[in-house]
Amino acid sequence: MLFRSVSQSRYSLSSEYIAICEGELDTIVASAILGIPAVGVPGVQAWKPHFTRMFSGYGRVYIVGDNDIKEDGSNPGAEFSRMVAQEVSNSTIVSLPAGMDLNDLYIESQVEAVANVSYTDLEYEERKSNQTS
Repeated sequence: MLFRSVSQSRYSLSSEYIAICEGELDTIVASAILGIPAVGVPGVQAWKPHFTRMFSGYGRVYIVGDNDIKEDGSNPGAEFSRMVAQEVSNSTIVSLPAGMDLNDLYIESQVEAVANVSYTDLEYEERKSNQTS
């Protein structure tokens, strides 16, 4: 089952993009706090192949897995992101700093740093140049 916050339901159908987050809390941060349409997968093992068809109408699907490197060197969040990206067309993996998830990044860096993560490099540069004009 996918998690969807109440605020996400207002705008996701009209959006050209959506984020798939690993975890409910990251989904709430993305959608309710940052205004990014998002759904959440409650853990790495919870992704199901039939979820893929729910994202076919979006121009871009951002995959936001935790960057949680374990003691044995494995990174379940990165594995989750790669697996989902292979199944969902038009997807882009969002790279988070080592040892962090979206909520950690939000808390540490606040809104500005997290908001920049949600845009492609081209969109970010365009936004940045418009702010300095």
